[in-house]
Amino acid sequence: MKLRLYSFLVATIVSVQLNALPITLKEIIVRSLESNDKLSSTMSKYKSEAQLYKEAVRRAFPAMDADFSKSSQKVPSAWSTFVQSETYNATVSLTQPIYLGGAIWQGLKFKKLLEKMSYQNYKLETISIQRQLLTWALQYKNLSGQVLSTSQSLKDQKEFVFLSRKKIKRGDAKKYEYQQSLSELYSYESRLKLLKNKKEAFKGKINSALKIDLSSPLNIHLPQEPKDLFITKLKMYEESIAARPEIVLAKLQIELQEVNKKLDMSVHLPSLNLVASMGYQSTNSNQLFENDSKKSSLLLSLKVPMFSALSSVNLKKSGELKVLEAKSKRNQLLRDLQVALEIKYVKFKSSRSVYLDIMKWKVAAIKAHKEGLSLYRRGGLDYSQVLQMQKARERAELSYLDSKQELYLSYYELILSLGRDVVKYL
Repeated sequence: MKLRLYSFLVATIVSVQLNALPITLKEIIVRSLESNDKLSSTMSKYKSEAQLYKEAVRRAFPAMDADFSKSSQKVPSAWSTFVQSETYNATVSLTQPIYLGGAIWQGLKFKKLLEKMSYQNYKLETISIQRQLLTWALQYKNLSGQVLSTSQSLKDQKEFVFLSRKKIKRGDAKKYEYQQSLSELYSYESRLKLLKNKKEAFKGKINSALKIDLSSPLNIHLPQEPKDLFITKLKMYEESIAARPEIVLAKLQIELQEVNKKLDMSVHLPSLNLVASMGYQSTNSNQLFENDSKKSSLLLSLKVPMFSALSSVNLKKSGELKVLEAKSKRNQLLRDLQVALEIKYVKFKSSRSVYLDIMKWKVAAIKAHKEGLSLYRRGGLDYSQVLQMQKARERAELSYLDSKQELYLSYYELILSLGRDVVKYL
């Protein structure tokens, strides 16, 4: 009894190892994103920019400094000689910026924009990884189907070789039929090896992204076939403009250049600071902190730049040109987006129609091949006729796999182009 139980457990473990548990596209995407080093780096960059924004906020608040110093100098005396004079100072000062030519608030805007742009770059990197993983997964699924289809053809071909050999012995077939069936067998064997190698290459890429052993079995389960997507051109365009990271980045870049222009000009504008100080000053270190040594001041410091050798004019012109450049790039992106969205939508609609047509072809071709194979076994068809049916079935099955891959890819590409979270559609 114990031996049987042990044998059952061993068989179960081996079965699980050879036949991997299904993993969904959603699981592949989510798990890969969680462990992607490049994405983690991009997120760290975003968090760093968020901290820099908080640091920039500090400039709007008072700054406190403490000064403890001793100065020594020679001063002339009444007898035309110089004597050594020492001064001891202990002061605490508080500086409150009131107006720095707009540098404080524009600086805050600048840092906030950098933070927002960093987050959009994170989203852009996320989409890039999702697109790559979806392409790999769907290609792997396609190759898995091709391996199954070719394996079935190889199995049928081995039967043809066996039956041809028997027919030759009975005198019911000619030798060339056997040679032809044998050459087809070699063809299927080589094709199957190539397909398996390609499949293993994509499995390695996906397992690497999942941070698991490259040779681990992989069984991808696809979600339900994409349904038709009803959305107007205007709605697609509006949705993409609001959500696509590269479009949002282009808009933020315009705002950044506008702020940068004002920051450049702030050094040529008046600045106003309120400075309050309180402390002690004495020529005798022993009397430094006595009441007679106390000092305090309250200053309103106004600084007005008088001459900049026309650098302010050049800076202003440079800033305006950079803003114009950013606007031109965004306008070009919007034009390209409008065309790309329409093409991707038409491609999805077309791929869905093609997929449904090829599905009918596949069903008919499999049925015809099954009936033809049955007739061949009974001697009702010759080898060339049934071989044509087998080739037709292969073409139908491979075309079906390609059309299915194209349907899923075009659907997910459209979802990504709209700026939607593709994980919700997996």
